[in-house]
Amino acid sequence: MGKIIVQANNIHNGGGLTLFKSLVEVLPKNTILIIDERLPIIDSELSHFQVYRVKPTLKHRFLAERLLRKLADVEDRVLCFGNLPPLFLLKAKVVLFIQNRYLVEPKSLTHVPAKLRLKLTVERFLLRCFERNVNQVLVQTPSMKALACRYVSAPITVAGFAANKNIFLDLESIDRQNIEYDFIYVASGEAHKNHKNLVQAWVELARQGVYPSLCLTVSQRAFPAVAELISREMQCYNLRIDNLGLVMGEELINLYEKSTALIYPSILESFGLPLIEAKNAGLKIVSSELDYVRDILDPEESFDPKSPISIARAVKRSLKLDGNKFVSMSAEGFLDLVVSE
Repeated sequence: MGKIIVQANNIHNGGGLTLFKSLVEVLPKNTILIIDERLPIIDSELSHFQVYRVKPTLKHRFLAERLLRKLADVEDRVLCFGNLPPLFLLKAKVVLFIQNRYLVEPKSLTHVPAKLRLKLTVERFLLRCFERNVNQVLVQTPSMKALACRYVSAPITVAGFAANKNIFLDLESIDRQNIEYDFIYVASGEAHKNHKNLVQAWVELARQGVYPSLCLTVSQRAFPAVAELISREMQCYNLRIDNLGLVMGEELINLYEKSTALIYPSILESFGLPLIEAKNAGLKIVSSELDYVRDILDPEESFDPKSPISIARAVKRSLKLDGNKFVSMSAEGFLDLVVSE
């Protein structure tokens, strides 16, 4: 085999960034990287690669596609790491890694913000138009494979790529004496992460006199509306919520160490990396009852992510506080209510 070329010129944050950092650690030195100019990895960390940084404009991304066609030779292997196939048919074998579930979901995008909806609509179009330029597709879970097979004709392989999960294994034996949070939710503030229903569940719990502690990681700068919602409800109902903003690396490991359980109410995921991280760190999992969760683990408790009441009930079960079991009434008892004065 010739050289490896990694095209990742639309990866610069979120789970894609986390996975890309892990990939960089194992790539051979002669690898060519075509990456986003905004990628927060300093050049010295990439010094043993041939690196092309691409500005996030249509013009420069098109030029990057032309560069890829020029660089890729017959013996090479091209990894398209950013969900989209190459625009041109290449001489090299092309492997496409799809990690954005929105691109293969048959559901409408009407619920997402207008700017993101436009971006996803364009990317869905590009995937469908140029998937013929791909030789193989990699996805992370069986449910992603079931969705992707509707839109791509290339062979699809399930590859549960989890970034550096071994760094969490040493937490399993820790005697958790310094717990600060009953629950932690590691997620950015996109709509599908479902912070609104999660916070409403905490409001519901407060109305019942239950105040579990919760740690969130929503950036005030990137998601001001979600951060404001969290802050407002915290103040109105005296909720025990800490929103620490974006957390990564060693700081994230420390937070897992200080938490009892991961709560994960996301409505849509291609993988759900924090589920793996938290499980390996020895946390209990309380999550949405959805396929993407069951693809990789069985949670201790699950809930309907669209129902704050369901989330609240799962939290109470996890805390061993569930005492709201329904007791049925007999027909005689019902009739007594009807005829009693």
